[in-house]
Amino acid sequence: MKQKLNIFVLAGMIMHSVMAGRFWLWNVFSFLPSALFVLPLIVLIVWNIRWKNTCGMLFVLAAVPFTFFYADIQLPSLFNPSHSDSSITVFNLNTEYWETGHEKEFLEFLKNQQADVYQLQEFWTPDGTPLTDTYAIKAVFPGYDVINDGELLTISRFPVLHSSLSDTKKILRTDIDVHGNTVSFYNVHITPPIDTTFSSAFTFLSMIKEKFTRRLPQFSALQQDATANIHPVYISGDFNTTKSMGDMIPLLRNFEDSSHKSSSIIPHTWGFTKQKILRIDYNLVKGMKVLRHQSINASNFSDHNGQRVTVSL
Repeated sequence: MKQKLNIFVLAGMIMHSVMAGRFWLWNVFSFLPSALFVLPLIVLIVWNIRWKNTCGMLFVLAAVPFTFFYADIQLPSLFNPSHSDSSITVFNLNTEYWETGHEKEFLEFLKNQQADVYQLQEFWTPDGTPLTDTYAIKAVFPGYDVINDGELLTISRFPVLHSSLSDTKKILRTDIDVHGNTVSFYNVHITPPIDTTFSSAFTFLSMIKEKFTRRLPQFSALQQDATANIHPVYISGDFNTTKSMGDMIPLLRNFEDSSHKSSSIIPHTWGFTKQKILRIDYNLVKGMKVLRHQSINASNFSDHNGQRVTVSL
């Protein structure tokens, strides 16, 4: 009896690890506040203390890696190296939408980030129409190269050598000359795994499956192109994906997650209020060293937090 709950909870953890990101129906359970993934560990601790089950603490130890990974918990960085001559700063933000009457204040907010490269998503109107007029942006960032394709917008202080939009229209690759080195920046906005446009349980499940199917080639295109890239790589954007969903695991395995240089234990980036409840925005690098990761409150303009990341070549 003492071990039944231990076995049940640990089996659930293993099942989630196997199914997340592989079976479309599992997305129903995956897109939950990260803090909820701490509950299995708490349940095991309370249960085994209640029954004075020393052997059961082995199950607790087995649950710790699961909890830390899927709840997106990490030890805060207490030491950040000083900037080097080759360091650059990148600012990433899903802007939510433009043409709200606050463009002047928003552009000033962007300018104050003092970034070398900006990667912005949802460069569109409130009804989702992509924008093409970048005159006001160029006026605030004189001398910067401004590249936009669809809803993706990249602004660079360094010369842009080449840019291309993926076939999925969800990834804007921009090759930039940084201190004489070609660095590939990937500006990403993955399709959300769920929306509210359904009228019944059947249409809800159909929507989940359709979204899952649409997302697969988007992740695959990014993974294949960025992994094969011989240049240093910087990937950032709104992935609409928590670590608990499993889709990020291949990218996290092949690229360095800048959030390990954050001072936050749980680096949430999205929520309907100033209090963010999920991390769905990521900054990943290859061939560069992460020096600092800062979370920037952008709640006056967006439902996302921005990320200001400093890297060195």
